[in-house]
Amino acid sequence: MPWSIKMNLKQILVIAIVSAFTGCTPDDHVPDNSSTPVVEKDHSGPAQDAETLADRQEPSASLAGCASLRFFTLYAREKAIQASDETSLVLDVPVDLHEADCGAPDCYGHSMTLTLKLRRVGKRCEIESAKASAVPFSNCGAQQNQEGLQPWTNDFVVKGTPDLSDDHLTQIELRDFGRSEALLLLPHGYYFYENASVSSKLHPKLWSVDLDDPKDCCYGYTSSAARSWSLDPQE
Repeated sequence: MPWSIKMNLKQILVIAIVSAFTGCTPDDHVPDNSSTPVVEKDHSGPAQDAETLADRQEPSASLAGCASLRFFTLYAREKAIQASDETSLVLDVPVDLHEADCGAPDCYGHSMTLTLKLRRVGKRCEIESAKASAVPFSNCGAQQNQEGLQPWTNDFVVKGTPDLSDDHLTQIELRDFGRSEALLLLPHGYYFYENASVSSKLHPKLWSVDLDDPKDCCYGYTSSAARSWSLDPQE
């Protein structure tokens, strides 16, 4: 056999042996990445951190508690609260008792709806505004003076800045200087006043014949129902 043919056969044999051991050519080799750990992209940037903190924050105190505070315990029990939400409280405060007599309701008086606008100031619960609408009535049988039975409204000014969240709050004084009228809210009742000047003292009681000076201003009016309000012993 010629020498050149022998060399070609030898080269072919060597290539066949190498291919049998490698299983592929160098160009066909693909690295195995199955053992390489996968690193996920970090999305915890400032926006996500802020969102996470916001989710962890407790909701701020609402104004709903203003309508259920201790001061209004009796008003709620006696169904004198018509409506309440986070920013307002509506009270039914009628008047049908004008003197301290037998306690029976008089045949005249007026209904009154008081609306208190509330606001939170820190931990305090304050009255932002106070307005009332009143409708007089008379069932006395005599000919009624229609002029004296016209509805009216009160735009009250709150005296001081009472904190409705204070369990020791004793009164809320409201004055309408334009009409010279006032309304005094107490934990155990309320009184409405006429002819109350800026300097008038509001006595939290009805006028009675045994008072030394019946002209001493001012004694209030209330309702026969509110006169009987009282706190339960456990309260």
